Amino acid sequence: MKKLVFLAMLVFGALTAQAGTLIVDGTGSVAAKPDQTVITFALEVRDKVAKTAMTALGDQSTTLIAELQDKLQDMDAIATQNLSLYPNYDYRDEPKFIDYKAATTLVVTLDQNDLIGSIVDILINSGVGTVQSVQFVISDPAPLEKEARRLAILDAMQKARDIAEWSGVTLGAITKISEGGATQAPVPMMRAVAAFDSASVAVGSQDISTHVSIEYAIND
Repeated sequence: MKKLVFLAMLVFGALTAQAGTLIVDGTGSVAAKPDQTVITFALEVRDKVAKTAMTALGDQSTTLIAELQDKLQDMDAIATQNLSLYPNYDYRDEPKFIDYKAATTLVVTLDQNDLIGSIVDILINSGVGTVQSVQFVISDPAPLEKEARRLAILDAMQKARDIAEWSGVTLGAITKISEGGATQAPVPMMRAVAAFDSASVAVGSQDISTHVSIEYAIND
């Protein structure tokens, strides 16, 4: 029995001695110029009759999409999203029905910045909705994400080497690697879209970043 206890203590001590770890975080970021513009436009129609509201919304959407397609010559550049219909009530006293609201969202994706002004003009002049956002995005972020990931790993590994050197320990094998995922924050155009002038649009750079965590075994 004593022998078994002694062996168990030896195993526990060995595991404890090997339990030392070093966890480091690394970040990588790559800047690039967005090559697409995404315009989001919300359409809505109200009517006492649900079917009438939906029909009117469909007619207005069809007319607006046709005008946009005529300008863009690209059917794939326009998409509809989030079709909805719901009743509106006045709740100040007893709930009182007001009307139905039919709504949808148009998303226009442009590869040419010189069309931003004219497309926004078409949307606003339609009088059937509001421009919700104008954002500049990178259409194919995968190569940039890969480079950001490489830089993040190199950053973490350099941190590990520095910490090991300064603390007098030796790095062992990597025991775990995790990634936080790449992020791409679209560049918003926040100024009044009603006064858009395509010639004055200056698209800045956009950062694609990623985060990694690396765990090393360490030896004293």
